[in-house]
Amino acid sequence: MTSDGAISGDEGFYHQAYDITEERTKQFYADWAATYDKELVDGRDYAQPARCADAFERHLAPGGEPIADLGCGTGLLGRTLSERGYTTLDGVDYSPEMLALARATGLYRRLWSADLNEALDIPNGTYAGVAAMGVFSFGHVYADALDEMMRILRPGGVLIIGVNEVFVNEGTLTPKIDGLAAAGTAEVAESGYGDHMPESGVNGWVYVLRRT
Repeated sequence: MTSDGAISGDEGFYHQAYDITEERTKQFYADWAATYDKELVDGRDYAQPARCADAFERHLAPGGEPIADLGCGTGLLGRTLSERGYTTLDGVDYSPEMLALARATGLYRRLWSADLNEALDIPNGTYAGVAAMGVFSFGHVYADALDEMMRILRPGGVLIIGVNEVFVNEGTLTPKIDGLAAAGTAEVAESGYGDHMPESGVNGWVYVLRRT
């Protein structure tokens, strides 16, 4: 750790992501952007891009239907979806540095910065699919953001959530999902527990919510 409280690249950023405050989030990801893919994919065998892409394939056929990759980061999920045949991807992230790396992939139709805890400047029912992979976490995005994620989905569209077990165990996400189902806003089409960061001994969940 440096004298200003930043975590050096040699120490890694992943475990620190569980503890950062909301106020520090943007600077934290600015610091992490350059080594993010290497640490998560090469260093920790991040399983969620493949798991979330698998879920999309089960519930939304590959092709040109528009998908919003919320919290797109450097484009890890966008690259995986593109490889599976999904061609119309929009990306949203809080970090300009992460967005610059996603833009360099050339895979996104549009990219812009937004706080996912706030109202999104997206019309109702815009997307056939919405992804929220690695988005819900402490000091990052909270369970109430699900309302906006459902709003921008068209009826019959699917929201794919990839989330680590640590945040699920915190206890706010699943009651929010249950509330959406009880209200008739969404149905839980799938939920599955499995790998998240295998090399770090962390498992996670993939949830599929279908807009009713």
